[in-house]
Amino acid sequence: GEVYELLNALEERLGSANSGVVLAACKAFLHLTLHLPATHQQVLERIKEPLKSVVGRDDPGATYAVLAHVLLLAQRAPIIFENDYPTFY
Repeated sequence: GEVYELLNALEERLGSANSGVVLAACKAFLHLTLHLPATHQQVLERIKEPLKSVVGRDDPGATYAVLAHVLLLAQRAPIIFENDYPTFY
């Protein structure tokens, strides 16, 4: 129950204008759901759009950090970004 309350509290942070806040929220989402496989899969789907929006910003440092995270996530769950590769190029 507490995990879902935390996820709900962090939900609006995924749309933040600050790239660091978005990445921290994504990390918290992933960390909090590691022991909940079904929820973890839903979280992977949920964080795709915020990550793609950070990549589209005009901040090379944030773009690099997000792409490094996307690489790790794609290695963990290869099909999660299979339709989104053009976004990252």
